[in-house]
Parts: sequence; C-alpha cells; structure tokens
Amino acid sequence: MNNMVEETINAKKNSILDNFQIDDINTRNKVEELFSRIQELGKNCNDVGEFETKFFQSELSKEYTDLFGYIASNYKLIGVTEAVDQTLDDTKQALKNTVDDEIKRGIKDSTLPLRRKLREEIEKDARGIPIIGDLMQAKNSFDLFKKFKKK
Repeated sequence: MNNMVEETINAKKNSILDNFQIDDINTRNKVEELFSRIQELGKNCNDVGEFETKFFQSELSKEYTDLFGYIASNYKLIGVTEAVDQTLDDTKQALKNTVDDEIKRGIKDSTLPLRRKLREEIEKDARGIPIIGDLMQAKNSFDLFKKFKKK
C-alpha cells in the first residue's frame, strides 16, 4: 500500500479512536472491521487522490460517515469535558459578577437622594465648625468664580 494512502486511512481511524472515549467493545469492533475494509480498498490505490475518489464513490464512505456520526452523538470527546466544564464555570462567574455589579449600582442609585440629603445636613452642621466652614465657603466661592469665568 502507498505510504500516503496508509497515512490517510490511519488519520481517519485515529480521528475516531484518539478523540472519543469508546468503552463499548461492539462499537470498537465495528470501527476495526470498517477500517479493515477501508484498508483493503487502499491497497489497490496508487495515491491519495485515487484512494479518496474510490472511497467517496464506495459504500464505505457512507458507512464511515454514519459510524462517525453515531460515535460523535453517543460518546464523550476525550479532553473536551474538562474544557466545557471550565467554560461553564467561567460563564457562571461572569454572570455572578454582572449581577453583583448591577445590584451595587442599583443600591448606589437608589440611595443617591438619601446620600445627597445626608451630605447637605452634614455640610449645614459643619459650617458651624470654624475651619470646615471656611473651607466650604472658599470652595463655594471658587465654584462661583469658575461659573462666571466660563460665561
């Protein structure tokens, strides 16, 4: 058999056996039996192009596609479960963070009138303390000066 044809067949076979966790012996036997017949087809081919053409035109192509679809639907991909679990955990954390941020923003927004009123009361009481009253008066004068300067 041509080396490139053999590599092509092995790649098809390995795409199943190396990527799916197939515990069922009957399914493994189906894979082995199908690839035994695919290898027989490959023995009569001079190159990959000829093999792929004959493979595509034969019933083996449909059997391979059906078997691959069955395995993909019924068996776990090796190594992907952990990646999916991690992605799910990351998504959950992102949603939790978003919800937390929205709650904080909602609390902040809902308390804005109360915080303004509290600030006004503190400022009113603070005016009686000499140094704070002077600082607040200076700030107000500065803000007023900035308003007039803009106009």
